[in-house]
Amino acid sequence: MPKEETKNTLGIVIKRRPLKEYDRAVVVYTRDFGKLNLAVRGAERQSSKLAGHIEPFSLIEAMIIKGRHRDYLGAARSIDSRIEVRQDLNRLFYAGAALAILDKLTKEAEPDAELFFLSESFLEYLDRRTADLSKEKGEVLLAAFIWKLLASLGYAPRLDNCLICSSVIKESDNRFDSLKGGLVCPPCADQRFKERNEVLPKISWEAIKVLRFILEHDFYKTARLALSKELVHEINVLTERFKLTISE
Repeated sequence: MPKEETKNTLGIVIKRRPLKEYDRAVVVYTRDFGKLNLAVRGAERQSSKLAGHIEPFSLIEAMIIKGRHRDYLGAARSIDSRIEVRQDLNRLFYAGAALAILDKLTKEAEPDAELFFLSESFLEYLDRRTADLSKEKGEVLLAAFIWKLLASLGYAPRLDNCLICSSVIKESDNRFDSLKGGLVCPPCADQRFKERNEVLPKISWEAIKVLRFILEHDFYKTARLALSKELVHEINVLTERFKLTISE
């Protein structure tokens, strides 16, 4: 086979599904080529050497071969199968939620190594046996992944200055505009209400500080944050609102 028809890379298995007869389709987010939808020939056969290396969440070395109608996975070797993630339903949930969002918000064959390493670092943390993963901590880490993902895709929120007047945001009755992606100071929020009868949702000063922190620090430091259940709930609501605005 000509050399130019094959390419090698690292990849994270997002999901897989039956394709036809003994074949499967697998979605892999690769370091060098972005998200790829690949065929895996004979993966359902008992003799298949690839089946055990294409489990979701796994970090794999992949050889991709160009096909006539679609590319396929010619060879794969699992580097890390994420044992701790698979054995814990809590970790499994957050890992699955993160990769589902990655899959939804990215297009095929658009290389972005930053997204690959972001996803890899998130799964790496979840797979740590000694990592304490309470429900609140898992939700904060997932929120951190989503905000970092959106920022990498070009939707970084403006959290230091008002979107409208550019004044420095201070500890006050600030609002969050999910459509434009950033904070609005109290005077500008009041003016918008008078002109458009539009009420922007409030955001606490504590939530602003948390969002700034998680965008600037890795998952290990984020996991050490001690947040109240009320603050975690507020972060979740803001995250979901911003994510939905971007994905619509």
